[in-house]
Amino acid sequence: MTLLTEWRNFVPERPVLVQAGETIWVEDFGLPEHRWPQYHLVVRRKNGQLDAYPGDLCR
Repeated sequence: MTLLTEWRNFVPERPVLVQAGETIWVEDFGLPEHRWPQYHLVVRRKNGQLDAYPGDLCR
């Protein structure tokens, strides 16, 4: 298990617990009518469930 407080250049609003074998990536869930992107850290759990955690992309 790992507690993520940042991943590459993404900082989630709160720490995210992930386990070995789970897949993580950053995705923009912002709708076209929004002025700013809404980035989330997405985790595909071992059971196939997708969890999304909001945060900021620091470039």
